[in-house]
Amino acid sequence: MKRWLFSVLLLAACQAPIDDGSILKVDAYSDGIPADKTAVIVLQNKQIRKNNLEYVQFYRKLIPILKEKGYRPVDENQPHAVILKLYFGVQNAGYLRSRYGVEEKAEPAAADELQPLLSALYTRTRLYAKFLRLTAVDARDPSRELWKIVIIKEGAKSDFRSAQYELLYLLSRYMERDSSVQISGNLPYSEVYQRFVKKLSPSSMDTALYMPMENKYAYAERMQKKINANPAVFAPCGVTEKVEIVFRVSDFGTITYFKAALPDEMRNCVFQALESLTEPPIDIPADEAFIVYLKP
Repeated sequence: MKRWLFSVLLLAACQAPIDDGSILKVDAYSDGIPADKTAVIVLQNKQIRKNNLEYVQFYRKLIPILKEKGYRPVDENQPHAVILKLYFGVQNAGYLRSRYGVEEKAEPAAADELQPLLSALYTRTRLYAKFLRLTAVDARDPSRELWKIVIIKEGAKSDFRSAQYELLYLLSRYMERDSSVQISGNLPYSEVYQRFVKKLSPSSMDTALYMPMENKYAYAERMQKKINANPAVFAPCGVTEKVEIVFRVSDFGTITYFKAALPDEMRNCVFQALESLTEPPIDIPADEAFIVYLKP
């Protein structure tokens, strides 16, 4: 009885290892790079149209990469030499099944005392494939493919935007190239952030950079710019001197802690004005405090 009770308590207290099955895959083919890179982009998605925000936002990030490779996107009714077929989104990718064991250790004793026991536990994590497929075909002969690339990130997150920078970064690396085989592995997000988002050269990269804190500083900088750009939001509060504001935000961007050396009524006004500008703190450690300044 004692052994059974101890087993239940121990298993209930254990947690599965953190493993979301994240992996990146690249499969690229190339049979020629067009001399004339005037191109139209044809969206292959059935449920997303060109005027949908999902496409509009992704299109803005995709265009600079195409231009870096020399492509000149034009409207469909204009002369063009290349058709770029674009398909992107999220699909179910099955489950990741993890096994781990819990061992109870005790000295041999009487039959009703604790005995060594090894229990196998299993956990399943649903995986989602965030994917980007881009195929270039000859506009004069659409059956002729010039090059194509498929990039996939599998993991527990179902949000396409959580993987878009990694997908676009690898697109910039492998577009027009032939990978010979499908390449799979992991990519340090610090590399993606520094080389793709911040546009740093490899010689300027800092491999010891702690990304969550970099995200914290970037968040505080964005909030300070929002405050500076929206004086009308804070004008009704009547602040006449520069004020330091310390605050924390929840995962959904609501303020959970607020400190400012102001009278109560004025402080409440500034609180509400600031919260109208806050955004979710993506990839930032929990309970981090941010400091901004409000000027009259």
